[in-house]
Amino acid sequence: MKNILIVNGHEYYEIAKGGYNAALCETMESDLKNNGFYVKSTVVEQGYNPEEEVDKFLWADLVIFQFPKYWMGIPSALKKYLDYGLTGGYGKLYVNDGRNDGGQYGSGGLLQGKNICSLLQ
Repeated sequence: MKNILIVNGHEYYEIAKGGYNAALCETMESDLKNNGFYVKSTVVEQGYNPEEEVDKFLWADLVIFQFPKYWMGIPSALKKYLDYGLTGGYGKLYVNDGRNDGGQYGSGGLLQGKNICSLLQ
């Protein structure tokens, strides 16, 4: 496991500007690179290209999501990133929801063997 994608899912608010999340992501990236890992990152709020995000997920052995927990859920910008940003991954990230092939719901993904880690503050 050498390729790591860090996704900063913080959403700016005047009372929560995102400095803590940014510092955590920058520290992770620096420490990982210093220990021989290859790191790519996305700051959701700064925008992203959905096709590039799909490629990053395919490249990564581990995906780390760093975000604050808002009202028992993820920030809306991160939800949109997951819903719209990765929808273009049909045929690369997923082929169906799993039930089409007689499997269980959620088993139609193509990222078997990938590791996902969510870090909540």
